[in-house]
Amino acid sequence: MQPLIFRLQLWVSDASVSLLQAAGHILLREGNVLVLPGEVLLGVDEACSGITSVLTLLPLGLVIAHLMGKPFGRQVPVLLAIVPVAMLGNLLRVLITVALAESRGVAFATGGSLHTALGLSTYLFATAALLGLAALFRKKVPRKTTRAT
Repeated sequence: MQPLIFRLQLWVSDASVSLLQAAGHILLREGNVLVLPGEVLLGVDEACSGITSVLTLLPLGLVIAHLMGKPFGRQVPVLLAIVPVAMLGNLLRVLITVALAESRGVAFATGGSLHTALGLSTYLFATAALLGLAALFRKKVPRKTTRAT
């Protein structure tokens, strides 16, 4: 699991820096560490890699897909979206953490209940995204009906 977690850390770090630089923020990336102005360092730890979100959204996504019913075409988009939705939720968490670290300091952004609440909020966002996708495809792909003979 460690090589996967490290790759996810690098992906989240790289994507965060790219998006923030495009939005006009000044920062660099050194591995999984984001370097903010004033040599302020913000590490993307294993917990922020997104692996926890992926592992917890996977069974939830399977249950959601199962509850959608047949045909399988209704379920496929939800199943395929589990990993990207989890990673996007986690990316959102890192982006908000960086913005908070820039405005209020790293200790404020990463310490205590705020950081935990932010993690929970982005997980709820990812769950809502899966549920929304399920609702969309439930409407778009009709349920197979059987004819009585």
